[in-house]
Amino acid sequence: MVAAAMELKRIGVSKKSLLVVPNHIVDDFAKAFFSLYLKSDILVPPQGGLSKQNRISFFERACMLNIDAIIIGHSAFKFLQVSAQTQQEVYTSMIEDMDNALFKMNNIKGLDKRVISQQIQQKERLEKKLEDILSNVGDKDYEASTIENIGIDSILVDEAHLFKNLGLPTSMSRIAGLGSTSQMAMDLFLKIQYFNKINGRVVFATGTLISNSMAELYTMQRYLSLDSLK
Repeated sequence: MVAAAMELKRIGVSKKSLLVVPNHIVDDFAKAFFSLYLKSDILVPPQGGLSKQNRISFFERACMLNIDAIIIGHSAFKFLQVSAQTQQEVYTSMIEDMDNALFKMNNIKGLDKRVISQQIQQKERLEKKLEDILSNVGDKDYEASTIENIGIDSILVDEAHLFKNLGLPTSMSRIAGLGSTSQMAMDLFLKIQYFNKINGRVVFATGTLISNSMAELYTMQRYLSLDSLK
């Protein structure tokens, strides 16, 4: 992952990479970075992680510094926002997909009504989330520490299988590997849509890609090649 981040920069594809890794190996990743690239310039959260007090200053430094990469843990990753506009675009698209799925489900004879009810509830949650997002449009404090302002144009995610709980509308039920959407997965999905929009680079690293079923490959493709799936 370190070599990939630096190679992307060397060939001019990327200017600043974000490496998202398990919390307990953030320091090890930083050491590995310096052992491979002695003159590299990276930014790592202070010991103890990102508290409310140092979170803003950390991301402000990330904005201002001309560095090779930023390394943060999975838990700190959630504090890095995407703009309200980007979120609005993604959630609107997801609601449209949900509407299309519900239309098809309503025309399937004999389909368990509970499946439709669950999808309606999920759509309502998305609509509520969209309302909350719209309330942040134009909020300067919110937009100050977004991924867009920091200037990151590539992201490399370690142990990517931990983000596999990314549900999708389907008339089928109880499919191993296609459960409900976790906040952790939704957060990553939003951020990757931003990288796709700017033609950035996204790299997943995992040694356990499939643990339940082949359906999990579809989830990974939704992250990495959504347009191709559509």
